[in-house]
Amino acid sequence: TSDIVGFGFLIIERMYVGPLQAEVFGWAYDTFASVSEHFQASFPSIFGNNQKKASLGSSEDALVPNENNETVEPLLGSFTSYSCDTLLLLYTPFIMVVIMAFSDEAEITKLYGIKEADMEYYVLFALTIIPFQIVADILLHNALELLHGWKMHEYLEYCRVRFQQREV
Repeated sequence: TSDIVGFGFLIIERMYVGPLQAEVFGWAYDTFASVSEHFQASFPSIFGNNQKKASLGSSEDALVPNENNETVEPLLGSFTSYSCDTLLLLYTPFIMVVIMAFSDEAEITKLYGIKEADMEYYVLFALTIIPFQIVADILLHNALELLHGWKMHEYLEYCRVRFQQREV
């Protein structure tokens, strides 16, 4: 059951939290900046003179606005998260075998009260879940393309063509 709950959280994180995180932080930053400017204008005796504000205004003009949703950064962030999760998925059985081989030294099984025979079931589950998780990831990528309008497959094809045509 814990794997099912973890998979539910994975879906929520990949579909909603991860892609919208930059927008939420951008909104929070803009709100904090406007409230800060309002307080500085309302209470100049407390916050000092407006020379700092003038110097900050020139640095804010140098920032690139984050209004263009057609950028590739959210797609890359999602794909990076997927890549790390896939590596974890593939490394988990190996790590469990190492824990089994060095159970006396690691003492993880003793700390968590796991029997030596049960570790074999953990390894078998970790191996069994790999193909199903990969199929679920394919479906999640399709859902991300539909929900957020990302063109992941086209971008990956573009990257493959660029890689094949690179100068060595």
